[in-house]
Amino acid sequence: MLEKVSLKPYNTFGIDVSADRMLFLRSAEDVDAFLKNRDAYRPFLILGSGANILFTDDFHGTVVHMETKGIRELSRGKNTTYWTRPSRRCLTR
Repeated sequence: MLEKVSLKPYNTFGIDVSADRMLFLRSAEDVDAFLKNRDAYRPFLILGSGANILFTDDFHGTVVHMETKGIRELSRGKNTTYWTRPSRRCLTR
């Protein structure tokens, strides 16, 4: 995890704001570990390609950047299944 990260390269508007912390999820195991411990990263913002977000100020929390490839089932619980796909946040089904 990095601290005081510029978000300029992570949004298509190129707005130069920063995040207190940034966590990169590069594998299904990273995503699964994040989901199991997500309360430790609050407040957090899940960011994919950065095309559908307009930052207007610094983000005081953790930006979670999805860098996973492909789509696959990560885990299955009683009522929830977590999936991941490229440049998309985790989907709940």
